[in-house]
Amino acid sequence: MPQLIADRRDVDFVLHEQIRMVETEQFKTFNKKMIDMIVSEARTLAIKEILPTFKEGDEIGCRLENGVVTTPPSFKKAWEHYCEGEWLAMCDDPEVGGPGRKRS
Repeated sequence: MPQLIADRRDVDFVLHEQIRMVETEQFKTFNKKMIDMIVSEARTLAIKEILPTFKEGDEIGCRLENGVVTTPPSFKKAWEHYCEGEWLAMCDDPEVGGPGRKRS
């Protein structure tokens, strides 16, 4: 079975050694500690909230009935955590409360 979450050491190597993220124009306002914190929180969300949806997604699945899509209950919970963590705002302009990261 393939590993679903990338090894943290591999992620750190790519971000800090290969692309030197803090030296890029797009992320010049970030420091290593901030990047590591974001990666840690993203991993926590993935492991605790998103990965558990895979089983229900396979067993229950999504359904389209009479033009209405229903999803397994765990999907809603994962989505709520995603929104509560403000992951949607990562690319929002600072004028509306985001950090202003540009989309690639």
